[in-house]
Amino acid sequence: MGEISIYFVGICTFMQDFEDHVPGVRRRVVLVNARRPQVINKTMIPPHIPTLRIAASDLEVNGVPATSSNGCVLQWELHGCKIEIADAVGELQHDKSFECCIPHLKVLTPNAEGIAKSVVLGAESAEASCYFDLTAGELSAGIYANGAAVAVLKVQTQNDSPVLRVKPFRTDDAQEFRLRAGAQIAIMNTGDADALGDDPNDFLLHYKVVENIPQDANIPSGPAPCCGSLPKSYILPSIGLGPGCSNANFP
Repeated sequence: MGEISIYFVGICTFMQDFEDHVPGVRRRVVLVNARRPQVINKTMIPPHIPTLRIAASDLEVNGVPATSSNGCVLQWELHGCKIEIADAVGELQHDKSFECCIPHLKVLTPNAEGIAKSVVLGAESAEASCYFDLTAGELSAGIYANGAAVAVLKVQTQNDSPVLRVKPFRTDDAQEFRLRAGAQIAIMNTGDADALGDDPNDFLLHYKVVENIPQDANIPSGPAPCCGSLPKSYILPSIGLGPGCSNANFP
């Protein structure tokens, strides 16, 4: 058996109680499409770029051409696709750190109701940049950089070399990456690297998964006191993300 760790960084929304929508899928991580500046509740939010990061040393078979951010980490932009671990095994579970660290939209804003189906279910690249369906593995979380809450999914696989599958929306074509056992990858939805940094109000992007964004939508005031630091990882870039670029749960 193999093992792979997936880090979710930035505006990655964990949709819970998801089996009513997609049988067999306990949770779906949604990266909303926020490539262009937008206004939410009279607040201007800068672009966020969805990316997949894999260390070159973790690839056993080269796939599609990629750009290198630092000579040894490959990075692809995500333009409307579903990512999955094709040979994942076991049950999905989470530890105390995940519930402690990752804010719940319904706790922050109790009147956040329903889901935006075009974003969460529609597989429309104009609305969502990426889906990652969770069926197996253990979720944990911790604080990264300047206070951003980041979730980590550790998955056991049937094969010694885990298979990462990337499938564009609305097509049967897929690209598969075979990775070494113990590989780490990052799925990110963060501000443009050329921007001056993130803002606490970036968190409002999570509410795009809700049917109607409440006018009183709240954001975290800071990281949860019970949340510890995330262990260092070679796949995470050195960027100063604060609580506004935390992951979120819904509901």
